[in-house]
Amino acid sequence: MFYFINALTVLVIVLCFFAIIVHFRNDGIGEQKFVVFFIGFEVVHNLAYLIEINAHEFAIAQTAVKFGYMGFVFVGYVFAIFVYRYCHVKIPHILTRAIFAIDLFIFVILLHMERNKLFFKDMIWIDNGVQHPYIHLERGPVYFLFLFFSCFLPLFLAGQTLISVTINRPNKAVCKYYKFMLSLFMLPVTTQIIYINDLMQECNLMPSAVGLMAFGVGFIVYLQRNENYGYIDPDVVLKLMDDGVVMVDKFHRILGYNKAAEDIFSELSYQTLGSYVDDCEDFPPNILDEENKQNFKLNGRFYESHVRPVHDKFGKFQGYIIIILDVTDTTMYLEEIKRISEQAEKANKAKSEFLANMSHEIRTPMNAIIGLSDLIADESRGRKIYDYAENIQSASRNLLSLINDILDLSKVEAGRMELVPVKYNLKKTLMDVLNMMDLTASRKGLSLQYDIEQTLPSGLYGDEGRIKQVMINIINNAVKFTKEGFVKVSVCKAVSKRKNVINLQIKIQDTGIGIKQEDLTKIFEDFKQVDAKKNRGVEGSGLGLAITKKIVELMNGTIGVESVYGEGTTFTVTIPQRVVDERPIDEITEDVETDEKKPETFMVKNYSVLVVDDNLINRKVAVGFLKNYGFEIEEAESGFEAIEKVKEKKYQIIFMDHMMPEMDGVETVRNIRSFCGVNGRSAVIIALTANAMDGVKEMFLSNGFQDFVAKPLDRKQLNDALARWIPNSCKVTVAQDMPMDEEAISNEELDFKKINIPGIDIAKMIGHYSGTESEYIELLGLYCMDGRRKLIRFKELLDAEDFSTFGIEAHALKSASANIGAMELSNQAREHEYAVKREDYDFVNMHSAELISCYARQLDDIENYLNALKTKDKGKGESIGYIDDDTLKTKLENALKALEDFKSKDCAALIDELMRYELEIGVESKLEEVKRKLSLYEDDDAENMLKDLLSTLEQEG
Repeated sequence: MFYFINALTVLVIVLCFFAIIVHFRNDGIGEQKFVVFFIGFEVVHNLAYLIEINAHEFAIAQTAVKFGYMGFVFVGYVFAIFVYRYCHVKIPHILTRAIFAIDLFIFVILLHMERNKLFFKDMIWIDNGVQHPYIHLERGPVYFLFLFFSCFLPLFLAGQTLISVTINRPNKAVCKYYKFMLSLFMLPVTTQIIYINDLMQECNLMPSAVGLMAFGVGFIVYLQRNENYGYIDPDVVLKLMDDGVVMVDKFHRILGYNKAAEDIFSELSYQTLGSYVDDCEDFPPNILDEENKQNFKLNGRFYESHVRPVHDKFGKFQGYIIIILDVTDTTMYLEEIKRISEQAEKANKAKSEFLANMSHEIRTPMNAIIGLSDLIADESRGRKIYDYAENIQSASRNLLSLINDILDLSKVEAGRMELVPVKYNLKKTLMDVLNMMDLTASRKGLSLQYDIEQTLPSGLYGDEGRIKQVMINIINNAVKFTKEGFVKVSVCKAVSKRKNVINLQIKIQDTGIGIKQEDLTKIFEDFKQVDAKKNRGVEGSGLGLAITKKIVELMNGTIGVESVYGEGTTFTVTIPQRVVDERPIDEITEDVETDEKKPETFMVKNYSVLVVDDNLINRKVAVGFLKNYGFEIEEAESGFEAIEKVKEKKYQIIFMDHMMPEMDGVETVRNIRSFCGVNGRSAVIIALTANAMDGVKEMFLSNGFQDFVAKPLDRKQLNDALARWIPNSCKVTVAQDMPMDEEAISNEELDFKKINIPGIDIAKMIGHYSGTESEYIELLGLYCMDGRRKLIRFKELLDAEDFSTFGIEAHALKSASANIGAMELSNQAREHEYAVKREDYDFVNMHSAELISCYARQLDDIENYLNALKTKDKGKGESIGYIDDDTLKTKLENALKALEDFKSKDCAALIDELMRYELEIGVESKLEEVKRKLSLYEDDDAENMLKDLLSTLEQEG
């Protein structure tokens, strides 16, 4: 036993030394300081005990006992304080200070224990030669004081705190550390009980047990690496800061704050450390959700908060630092600037609107003046009259040019000038401008030269008209200010970091009068013409370059100028353009057609198409567009159903909806490509999506799609996609001036304008619908049938706070409503879809009732119209008459057999025939429900209802 105790004590000393070194290397503060003190005291305690049990002389053993208890006297106090701070529990200062004072008294008694009998009454040296010598201690009155205040009471307080936080914080990740520390706590408790009851007189396990507990505590703190308190001591480092600083751990508990923060948030003065920041009412909600700054107002002052995550030296996330800046003065100053800016903007807007209106008003009579002067010149018989007419015409054109410049300037300043990007042939665009301006330069005796880099891509995407305007403005300006020499246009491409984008660089150099260095910054100002005396004979408003600069900046480009006065000027324009045809311009020899090609019209035979969309209305609309091509069309209402169909049958084209519940379009396509064999790999899959933003096409192409078509469907866009992917060998060309079938003829003669339903924009609907009027009425009926179920679905999702699925359903409602022309409802659904995407669930909760109300109101309006139409049609039609029971049963059996043979259309036709008879109210209502189920493709439910109806009729018969 003696050697075991020796080995255990040595091991504990080594472990404690190692723990001290580790903690010193971590530069810890706060709780770590207490851990170091705790371990340090135990090193002294265990070293003294090691000397005591190995001593062969009484004096050495007595001194070791003295230093051992002196090292242990403050251990309980330090451990209790550590536990309070570690668990973020308020420290009972009166009680702990009393314990410290008594421990200090005991320490003094121990310091002079040889001179008094207060701690030990007697110390007896026992050396019987049988076992190792040891000291037998007879306890004095101060020993029991030590036992209570240095051992029992601190350990009791620490144990009570650990048990309390373990019970009250069961769901916190840090709870495992509390439990581990509680288990360590039981070691000294057990050994103390053994020692007090003299169960092991020759040895004392207490030093080793406490030492192991100290090492375990240090190990816990090292594992956490300060995740509960961080590295900054707010009381020392931050107390003098004027800005508020609050430290929060990763569990959102307040770890510390400075005086400035307490002045801002008065609630902090009575909140204890360890309180959750979310429970403090003064703090802005969700203050820790993002790192961006947040502005809030509190007690009449404005503040700006900045949140930054804190990581330790190992890169592990520890918590947050919140810095609160008082920006009241800045905010008030900015508000004043904003008010003044708004006034200036209103004045500028009024000026721009006035200029625009006046330009438009003046343009009309100016065009008349120019036209009439042309007529006078043509019909003049005298030279003088002809000259007068020419002068009028020249002055009128100059004035019209000024008016056009003013109009363009007012558009730019009012923010109404819009870019119209198109695909264009670069070579043709450049040659159009150069040919036009060559005549202007020749009239003045100048040479218009050009140098075009032949490796430039031939096809670009941008605002061709504005690029021409920029070039014409600068070249025309160069020609005006050049008396002799040349004007040279150079076009090349500059380096661009963006994929499929080039920086088109255009340089216009002239040998004109040049510009002084001090005037280079003025040439782009409105109504500014530099060196006015020298250029007095040059016509111009000084607006051309100002407008040019604004147009270039509108296209995200740059314009610069270099000039040597008296020698010439060079303008450099750089405009980013997207590349759509990478073939170099020197390979393009054919003239590019400027007229847009008419869409290719065709039909196909034996071509299978699958339409996948969870929304019935969207499928109906898509089928309506596709049926005129002669496709064999099938439908699937989910990704799972689509996968099963593709496994069983080969489809040439699959139209796949993007957003569907449970399995979206992207995931469905991945499964089709991976698990449906040849059928899945060979099909052309085209996405149907309402999201046509930049980058979406690339996303689809990288996930197994070949193309995408935006919703609501557009005839031309769909036709172009089909033309791209259907081989010419499968197409049967149809004359462009002839419709493809009789239904198309009837569709041209339709008059949808007589349909008047509140909330339905018939004009918008016509642009997205290709069916007949009767088919549209049927579509409205399906929309209502499906809508009643969707209403319940919306409410269930909102109650369950399933916002993700709610967003998918809103996406489906958006496109389905747009397809029937319910644009207000479609727009509201779009807003909810986008709100879910940006995780703005407050918007959904706030406006969902409005969406559901609008949806229900729209369904009611459609149903009222359909009921009125049905009543009107029923009044016009004549009933076939009564039907006997046997005939009714026979026809119902035929309808059921057709449905069992998967001939739902034949079944629906038989039901329609039966509906023309005068039936009992109960039978008619059941047949109406069967017809509704068939419309929704719920064939199993329709089959069961027919069986129930036949069974009822047989029982009654």
